[in-house]
Amino acid sequence: MKNSRELSLKGWGKILFVFLFLVFINISCHYQPKLSIIKTPALDITETGDCFEINAERYHLKINKINGLATLNNHRNEQYTSFPLAAISSLNNNRESGNLQYNWNKKGKTISGEMWIADSMLQQFSIRFNKEFFTVKFDTKPSLPSPPGVFIFRNQQRGFDTSQWSQYFSPEPDKYFKENPAIDIRVDRDQQWKFTPAPLNLSFETPAGWFSIGLIELPDATVFSFRDSGIWLDYPWQIIEPDENNFYQLPSLVFTFNESPWEAVSDYSDFIYENSGENLSKPSNQKKPVWWLNPIVSPRGEQKLLQISAADSLNNSEWIKNYILKQLLKLSVKNFNFILEDKWCEFYGDPQPSSRFRELRALIDWCHERDIKVILSWKSWKVERGSLAATLGLADGEYCDSTHPLFQTYVDSCCEFMFGEDPDFLNADGIQFDDLFLVRDPAVSRFADPSTGVGIKEAHHYLKTFYQSAKKIKPEALIIGTAVDPHFANVLDMTRINDDWDNKLRREKRARIILAALPNVLISADAYEMVNSIALHHYVTGAMYGIPAIHYLENFSDGKINEETNRCINTLLRFSQQKPPGQVKFIDYGHWRIINNKNKVAAESLPGGNGILIFENSKQVKFVCTENKNPHVVFPNFRVKEITNDKGDVVSFEDRGQGIYQFKNLIKGEEYSITLKKIITRNQ
Repeated sequence: MKNSRELSLKGWGKILFVFLFLVFINISCHYQPKLSIIKTPALDITETGDCFEINAERYHLKINKINGLATLNNHRNEQYTSFPLAAISSLNNNRESGNLQYNWNKKGKTISGEMWIADSMLQQFSIRFNKEFFTVKFDTKPSLPSPPGVFIFRNQQRGFDTSQWSQYFSPEPDKYFKENPAIDIRVDRDQQWKFTPAPLNLSFETPAGWFSIGLIELPDATVFSFRDSGIWLDYPWQIIEPDENNFYQLPSLVFTFNESPWEAVSDYSDFIYENSGENLSKPSNQKKPVWWLNPIVSPRGEQKLLQISAADSLNNSEWIKNYILKQLLKLSVKNFNFILEDKWCEFYGDPQPSSRFRELRALIDWCHERDIKVILSWKSWKVERGSLAATLGLADGEYCDSTHPLFQTYVDSCCEFMFGEDPDFLNADGIQFDDLFLVRDPAVSRFADPSTGVGIKEAHHYLKTFYQSAKKIKPEALIIGTAVDPHFANVLDMTRINDDWDNKLRREKRARIILAALPNVLISADAYEMVNSIALHHYVTGAMYGIPAIHYLENFSDGKINEETNRCINTLLRFSQQKPPGQVKFIDYGHWRIINNKNKVAAESLPGGNGILIFENSKQVKFVCTENKNPHVVFPNFRVKEITNDKGDVVSFEDRGQGIYQFKNLIKGEEYSITLKKIITRNQ
């Protein structure tokens, strides 16, 4: 039998062996040679005898130098589509039916091309490449006379190969998925008027994924669409009158590659903010005037119930004052922003009050004494005989010609009267532009100076002129519009969700698009045409993504507003004012979050839109429930210590595990305070 000393030495020997082995492994891990990693270039452009090949991080593009045909694939070489590098003013034009030739030039990250027939150059184009997107710009000679319109990525023989496309998406509410998607700023053709205009970006789903085409510059057109296998703009050549011997520059387009059609809107908008070259900046989350965040009150819904029309003799200063007094008695929030709706002026196109509002300045002063701001509704474009616009010669029939040389003078005069503090002026606090979709139809309109802008470009000029003039007189003037395209980000302070009375998700879908296109621009969560069945869902979600609006006193469109609903709405109005600043994030329909600058949840609506949580700090949460007396609430990494009502009474709750808590017998619309304790995990 071996003695204990021998056994002990062997034991220590094993320990020493293990120790040395571990040291060796540790040294090996630190000093082993690095692997040679071959990186694929983020952007590589190669040229062969008959083609260009562009390999980028998000796409592959192959251009045939003989016929100008481009084949677009994703980064896995799965095909999106193919299309000709061409633009044509009419599909019936035989000018390009001969033998076309292309000349090419490559310089850095740009490929330029020229299209010739015989000894005549018909068009020239350039393609600028980036690892994530590429842009295309055409200069063309329209064949005149020609019917309105221009096709891009289309020739007489073919356009985009759509054989494998499965869905088409336009961000214009409310029919998003449809063949031949379009953005049309005018209402008379498609009855789509909620966004004027919507983001100028169209998206297409293929087996290779989603890709989109968007306008980089605003067009002299009212329609941006996909039709006849090409991108189409209704350019009014008879108004623009380009020189047939010179090239006309069409707006540039950008191709982006997207995870979904909803993300396509933010991809496009981010590109515009970073690359438009028009001194356009992304709306910031910087501090806004506090009063801009107050709830909105409008008489429009109540007047519709009472069948009081815009020009009705009952729509007068006295009726408005009584309506405001009743809202002050009903609402828990007293400092709201009041919209004086159409028609307070004597003539459209003139800010002078009608005889029904002869004492309008006194009414506005009365509102200011009660900490109520007044926003004047303005009928865009409309001009009536006797108005200032008509007197100055700006009238084009019943519409205003904003390309007239006196338009700036006219706008300055209007804004001085509406926003000036002099006793002879109105001293209003803002303006809401209604009916921007009445932008003039170029086919039947007269333009003093078409180079100022036609169609969508004229709409931008109209808003921009008013915006800049108003801000010179009153820098805090609140400018409200209905434009959602990112090019309009710097000509409004608030946009509108607009109305829909029978579908609780439509407003949220619009909010998704607005927040993607105009991040940090305020949203008026309109509540005109409201019904009881969707009211609370709308006021919960509207308080999260925007500014709630009140249009009624005792009845919605479909009947009486009960006491419980009133209590809920009043609490939600307070919560809206108290919500912290941050980035609004869509999680799911009914479920929204506000993320603060520390990337933490600062406020959240319950899934399904059944209540709101406001995180005052890491320990205290305000809570209102609107649908379920026994709601389930999730607090990851926190333990609920206590919940009390506004009287300080303790409310019972049950810990269901995994951070899920069920509160018992809550009163809908009552405000509760939740005390939390952070759970410290072993890793933390």
